[in-house]
Amino acid sequence: MADHKGSPETRQRILQAALDAFMHHGYHSTTMDDIAAQSGTSKGTLYWYFDSKEDLLESAVRALFEDAFGAEALSALDAYDLAADKLRALAQSMVAFIREADGVFNLLLEFWASSSEREQAADLWMDLLVQYKDLVTRIIEEGIASADAGASIIHIHVRDPETGEPVSDTDLFRRVASGIAAETDAIVQPTTGGAATMTVEERAGVVPAIAPEMASCNMGSMNFGLYQIIDAVEEFEYDWETDYLEGSRDRIFANTFADIETLLEMFAANGTKPELECYDVGHLYTAKHFLDRGLLEPPIHVQFVMGIHGGIGADEEQLDHLVRTAERLFGDDYSFSVIGAGRMEFPLGLQGVSMGGHIRVGLEDNLYVRKGELAESNAELVAKAVDLVAEVTGREIATPAETREFLGLKGHSAVGF
Repeated sequence: MADHKGSPETRQRILQAALDAFMHHGYHSTTMDDIAAQSGTSKGTLYWYFDSKEDLLESAVRALFEDAFGAEALSALDAYDLAADKLRALAQSMVAFIREADGVFNLLLEFWASSSEREQAADLWMDLLVQYKDLVTRIIEEGIASADAGASIIHIHVRDPETGEPVSDTDLFRRVASGIAAETDAIVQPTTGGAATMTVEERAGVVPAIAPEMASCNMGSMNFGLYQIIDAVEEFEYDWETDYLEGSRDRIFANTFADIETLLEMFAANGTKPELECYDVGHLYTAKHFLDRGLLEPPIHVQFVMGIHGGIGADEEQLDHLVRTAERLFGDDYSFSVIGAGRMEFPLGLQGVSMGGHIRVGLEDNLYVRKGELAESNAELVAKAVDLVAEVTGREIATPAETREFLGLKGHSAVGF
């Protein structure tokens, strides 16, 4: 590539003229005379700044990638907190860029074709692809950080990147799951709980779509009150949030026996182990019912979800009651972990670990790393849990491999992502 000093404005004008010509007329149909005429320069000036038409093509393609993934474009991703939302926004911006800029797609195809003939073009193409891969990897690393902090299971939900609203987009689930799995050995566990506004078919679609090793499975219908949050927040970011929260005052989170049957059959067909979400004592008896019918295979894994408005309270006596009931119903054929909503996340989680169970932490359940201090990430909560478990209980954190063996999971090689 030419490395002559000259006017940056002239170089940019030539490059823009070349881009316009290549996109509207095609690379092979465009001549250097056409570019000179369109840029208002002489042909000699073109060769002062660029060695050849091929050099112009490579510079034009590099400029396109800078427009799509440059600092200005990437700064727009800062508006999204979750890695999944950033990936979705990035993909949407790529599609919009190609649609809005007429001729971009054809130009990229021509450049790709030329890369098979010219080593320099092939090297540039690979360099640009690596840059894009590195960008996506950096975003996904936000989800991977929790695994690095010690989590062996990563529970995931997905949201609309524009509105933040919970969604059941299986393509988005697949991208997030595969991105995390590419960089860590942690077990990716999607939700089938989704949101109370979704149908069971919408919530369950992720299981046949990506056949995960494990997924959550709610064990009963319940009131799931979130409306009280409205009084605690001065201003919401999205228009839908107030209506969604207020709607929970008169909304049942439906998980009927028929719904659970449908889910468990789907889990079995895809080799996915259900994590049985039990929000109250009665949900344990529902799990026992399905175990007796053969729709669940022992040993089962139960998640005690405590402190949801409409479910069992978040206090140590209630956790004692849940564990005693589960031991009476399932004997040695079960294991458990504990979710304590809000400020009870760490106290109840540690109590559960001390009783032989396991702990789940994350921003879905609690926003604070300590009193008055908002957590910066899921990973920060995981790191705190790891330290507290070692200090308070003396137990070590299980690796993903140990967790797979303990739960009897099929392994990552058998998933669909």
